Amino acid sequence: MKCISLLFLISIFIFTCSLSCIQPPDLPDEPVITFTGVSKNTIDQGSLNQDSLVVFFNFTDGDGDIGVEPSMRRVDNFDLFVFDTRTGNLQDRFFMPHVPPKGAGNGITGSARVVLFGTCCIYEDGTADCEANEDEPTDTIVYEIFIIDRAGNESNRIQTTPITINCN
Repeated sequence: MKCISLLFLISIFIFTCSLSCIQPPDLPDEPVITFTGVSKNTIDQGSLNQDSLVVFFNFTDGDGDIGVEPSMRRVDNFDLFVFDTRTGNLQDRFFMPHVPPKGAGNGITGSARVVLFGTCCIYEDGTADCEANEDEPTDTIVYEIFIIDRAGNESNRIQTTPITINCN
């Protein structure tokens, strides 16, 4: 019986040691983001927050410095950027939620979502943006997104799947 108890204690000790020796994943200091989806693939044209969709993505960051503290947020330190690939112009910018530092192994992984509101159709015939055009009832947009961590490291860029804009 003593032998079984001793073996049991030794196996618990070995199991505990093996758990403490597991290395955290080796993540780069630059954030890495991965597109996971959109809430819908069609949106109505509009510039006054009339329609919206949600873009979902995952992120990792080796040094865990994602997000700006709410008290430090200013108009010049946004950290999530959304571009309209039709024009290459900045569509919108946001703040990622702040992740506080937590000791030596600061690598983090998580998921995020961003709400994007309707945008205007761009017409080949010169019709003014955001006007209805019977000859071009739809347009297609792809959003490009990246983030910047507190150290200034820029992530890779991801793109959404094509999203149809109802122009009328």
